[in-house]
Amino acid sequence: MIKNLWEKTELYCMNHKEPVRMYIYEHAVSPFYACPRYMRKDADHPDGHEENEPGCANRISFDAYWKIVDKFGEIMEADFANGEIQDYTGLRFRWKQIDVKILSYSEKKILIGVSNRKEIDSWH
Repeated sequence: MIKNLWEKTELYCMNHKEPVRMYIYEHAVSPFYACPRYMRKDADHPDGHEENEPGCANRISFDAYWKIVDKFGEIMEADFANGEIQDYTGLRFRWKQIDVKILSYSEKKILIGVSNRKEIDSWH
């Protein structure tokens, strides 16, 4: 297992022209990662969507995030075992109905973009 992989990652919503950093939505029975545009803009959600624009339904559970990071770690481990060390920026894979893209990769920080098709399509 790759050490400290979880601590190096940040999660981004890919349901926009430019990726938007996701946050932990804690006001549910089970907290989850959500796009800031999930909620309407107000004092508590300054990065939320405007009243005249649709909200963004892209969200993932803590468990799904863990599974995505774990799957990425397995990809890296397989490469390392074969003597391959590479920049994973741009790597794409899928976990269940979640499309994943490594937006940026370095030893210090890994930006992971996600599009949860199941959630996004449920609002259309």
